[in-house]
Amino acid sequence: MTVNEGAPVEVEVDGVGNNTPYVAEIPVTLNAGANTIRFGNDTAGAPDLDQIALA
Repeated sequence: MTVNEGAPVEVEVDGVGNNTPYVAEIPVTLNAGANTIRFGNDTAGAPDLDQIALA
């Protein structure tokens, strides 16, 4: 995961199948106004995300 083109942060997600969701909480610093959050994987497919919540 990267936030606003910053250094990548590895987020471990390991849900089992489609019926067992996995929750990961990652504190990030956002700028006033527009921000960019990117999820990906350089060595395999990106995770199958169902929801991203900001609080």
